[in-house]
Amino acid sequence: MRSVVGISWCFLVVSVAPACKGQEVIEAKPGEDVTLPCECPRRAAITLLEWSRPELKKDGYVFFYRNNRPYDNYQHPSFVDRVELKNPSVEEGDVSVILKNASVNDTGTYECRIILSNTGSSGKTTIELKKLITLKVSESGGTAENSWDGGNTDLENGDEGNKHERSGGVVVATAVGLLKGSLSQVSDVLQLEAAKFGTSMQREMDLLHVRDPDDLHE
Repeated sequence: MRSVVGISWCFLVVSVAPACKGQEVIEAKPGEDVTLPCECPRRAAITLLEWSRPELKKDGYVFFYRNNRPYDNYQHPSFVDRVELKNPSVEEGDVSVILKNASVNDTGTYECRIILSNTGSSGKTTIELKKLITLKVSESGGTAENSWDGGNTDLENGDEGNKHERSGGVVVATAVGLLKGSLSQVSDVLQLEAAKFGTSMQREMDLLHVRDPDDLHE
């Protein structure tokens, strides 16, 4: 009798967090509309998008997006009707949000968390991307501008602009590099497991000398 063997693949989760010495800092004045930037690969299948403030997360999100639409009922009361996607077409990879009418109370750390999924012949792969941003709202603050904190403080003032550009490049390049590396590792793991499974099955067949039922009557 021939045996039927079933193979079950579990979900594989890959976490990718951009590595950088500093953290992006955005300065703004009260009353301004502030863009909190965040990106993911274009045309990626976004399963979940969360914008949150760690210290307020238990009471709701800054912005919550799932099933191709935002959910206002999951928002923290202080952010209701104040936060929207900068680009409604998240397929372009821009998942930045606009925080309207910023106040001093909005000062703090914001986390952008993205869950991407991809279903292929080897099963379903889930990838998690995260980014942290510090928002500083004050009367003396800049005009909703970006800077970087934690960089090389020994640089001369004339190199400050270049420092910001280099830091931004590190984040983007690292995120892309880690994403490619993670997907490559996923492929290697799946191929290795398939090879192990095939070898194991062949060994069992050899030990049991499995034959067709017709062969038993010869």
